[in-house]
Amino acid sequence: MAETKHKGWSLENILLVVIILAFLVYCAIFLYQSLFSINGTTYSALFDDAMISMTYARNFAQGNGLVWNAGGERVEGYTNPLWVIFMAGFHLLSIPENWVSLPIQISGALFLLGSVLFLRKIALNVSGQQRVALLAVFLTAFYYPLVNWSLIGLEVSILLLLINCSLLLALQVLDTGRFSH
Repeated sequence: MAETKHKGWSLENILLVVIILAFLVYCAIFLYQSLFSINGTTYSALFDDAMISMTYARNFAQGNGLVWNAGGERVEGYTNPLWVIFMAGFHLLSIPENWVSLPIQISGALFLLGSVLFLRKIALNVSGQQRVALLAVFLTAFYYPLVNWSLIGLEVSILLLLINCSLLLALQVLDTGRFSH
């Protein structure tokens, strides 16, 4: 398809920006609707499995080790140690306990955004067509299960970002015949 020009921007680039902005609004609404209030205090929270990881992350950040209960038995109750370490970083920032989940959720949105941008490059590499790439971006950005699991605190979004990045690098190696560090 020939790219349609509009004031220096192609139609495809304008549509990509519109999709990205719509995705960010969608994520913001999702996150806003996940907030809740108890006795006048607003809280952000994650899915139950992610909140378990957050407890381990908090204890780790406070110097108690990767434990469920400070001073308690060392029992592994989290699914992804690197995600727990990532979460612990937010506990080191002294974010109030009622808001500490929100940066994890925002991170999920940003990792998912990065994933769809890498996906666009993958789709362009494989198909060579802007429309295919835009459709792939749109369908992935608004696929509710993926957005839901990413924004409720699970490591889905960063894993997808790493997979898409790896896939793009592999495709580039196949195209060029050379491995690049």
